[in-house]
Amino acid sequence: MSDNVSNQATYESSNIAKIDANPPSGGSIDYLDGFSSSTSVSIALNDGTDSESGVNTSSRELQRKSANLSGGNCGTFGSWATIATGTAVDYPNHTDSGLSSNTCYQYRYLVSDNAGNTATYESSKILKVDYTAPTGLTSLNIVSVGTNYVTLSWSQVTEENFSHYEIWYGQSQSDVENRTGSAQEWDDSKDPNLAQKTTTSTTITGLSAVTTYFFKIWAQDLAGNEETVSTVSTTTLTPFWILQGLIFQGLILQ
Repeated sequence: MSDNVSNQATYESSNIAKIDANPPSGGSIDYLDGFSSSTSVSIALNDGTDSESGVNTSSRELQRKSANLSGGNCGTFGSWATIATGTAVDYPNHTDSGLSSNTCYQYRYLVSDNAGNTATYESSKILKVDYTAPTGLTSLNIVSVGTNYVTLSWSQVTEENFSHYEIWYGQSQSDVENRTGSAQEWDDSKDPNLAQKTTTSTTITGLSAVTTYFFKIWAQDLAGNEETVSTVSTTTLTPFWILQGLIFQGLILQ
């Protein structure tokens, strides 16, 4: 700038204008992928870094969206909704509580730098929450008994995310009820129909004759929730050839 006699003044500033158009980078969000029987989930958060204006930690925001869960599959997800911001975000490990059963969840994490550029960290993981056990399993019944088999029946359960029925059997009641030791498992790997909740009977084969067996059934969903009923027992039959021999011996003795 000059005055009327051409004397020129120069004005300067020591301030430096810094332009930051890049958001934080290298951050992440992580949580359980798959089924959970818990009412809460732990979410691991990472801001990443910003070498220009720095991360604004007060800008942290955690969002989620949800969908109905049925048959192990998620319906259509709704819109993203904020569940925590600023200091309410428990960084770096946030727990989201009060989750609903039979519901799918996805989460994303937003954080800005001091210039207002926002980074959004997402994950393809889907949390599937089901903490409701199957219902309607009223009893386990013995339908028929042979020398090497037992046929059992039960009532169909009600369960949105059914996995399978499993029956444990053996000669020790304690082992059967604890699913350990000498007890053996009869599930959908032995009878594929046990993977269908409409199945209400099965025949366990390969048993020993004239032997007392205990049986106990569990209905299990995809999240590991279970329903069971009381143990039943029966004794397998004596083979006909043994009976013939006993009868024959009896006739000789007479």
